[in-house]
Amino acid sequence: TMTRTGTGTTSTAQFTEGSASYLSPVGNNYLSTDASNDFIWASDFNITFWFRPTSTTVSSVLFSFTDFALKTTTSGSNISLAISGTHGSTTLVPTNTFTNTTWNKVVFKRVGSTTYLILNDDTANQATTTATQMTSSIGDSILKFGNQTAIVASTAAVNTDNIVVYKKIITQNTNTVLLMSFNGINNEAVFIDYSLSVKQFSATGGAVLSTSNKKYGVSSLAVSSGSYISATADYVNLDTGSSDFTIECWCYMTNKSSTPYIMTLRDGATHSWVLWGSGDGLFEVRVGGVNYQASAPASNPMIDNTWQHIAAVRSGTTLTLYVDGIAGTAVTGVSGALDHASGGVLRIGGFTNSLNGNIDDVRITTTARYTANFTPPTSENDITS
Repeated sequence: TMTRTGTGTTSTAQFTEGSASYLSPVGNNYLSTDASNDFIWASDFNITFWFRPTSTTVSSVLFSFTDFALKTTTSGSNISLAISGTHGSTTLVPTNTFTNTTWNKVVFKRVGSTTYLILNDDTANQATTTATQMTSSIGDSILKFGNQTAIVASTAAVNTDNIVVYKKIITQNTNTVLLMSFNGINNEAVFIDYSLSVKQFSATGGAVLSTSNKKYGVSSLAVSSGSYISATADYVNLDTGSSDFTIECWCYMTNKSSTPYIMTLRDGATHSWVLWGSGDGLFEVRVGGVNYQASAPASNPMIDNTWQHIAAVRSGTTLTLYVDGIAGTAVTGVSGALDHASGGVLRIGGFTNSLNGNIDDVRITTTARYTANFTPPTSENDITS
């Protein structure tokens, strides 16, 4: 649980994903959480977040944890992490600089005996230390994000977003180009992509998160007639080209007769690919417009009021659709690039016909995850899988 001190607010004017970020204004304004049961600094850890500074002449405090404080400097547009504990003091300063009034990424992590501070994924200019300050745990364990006058008396406003804290080193699967667990607050329209290249989704027709029905986690995407979420698909890593891919999700329908669109990547009137429910009561995937079409097995038709796992897989020149891990009849001879043109739109939950129900745990991967019948995921997918 995060506790607010001061007048920091949620800001919809600036954000990296979702629809808002935390704005820490001038003064003593921060978010804090008691991490005493979670953190032992003598072990590996990973803290990642984004910040948007508003000054290069006045410092902003980004985060602190007992004997550590990370802030922007007033000269050279650097970030500086000061470590001052019972084992002595040291400072980490990456040699590259942040950009003012622009979102910048910070990674602060420990791997074995080495601690790293990385700005904007520039590992060539990262700062590292093997100093003994990082070798023991600390009693007082309050993690704070935002300006703190005890660290910098005169501060500049700063936005913070997408804070992720792990008690281990996380290596994300670079083949995963879209990962959406749809966890959040009931009835909110905040949709987070946890893949390495964040995509911004917006809602149409009242698509929201729902805690009343989900497969895993705390909520799912709830859609009905005319509603879906979408993102401009001008992301190179969503182009499947002629390579393998897997498009998968869990879906829960309340009206299977509506021939629902579950997911589609579309350029104007042409589908790069579409995953939908066909009029014969089976799930279906089409790629390259209507050139290649694979259906689900007849033994696994669409079922109302039941969670079903759907996975469309291209392996080499073979296209297969799996429902609950069971393969339908494969289509062979699938060739050529399936890339979208500039301006293509990725939609989840609907298009001309919307799914009436819920979607959860969407994942798109540039590999063929399944090449034979399989057991569907038994828990929520994460960024490492």
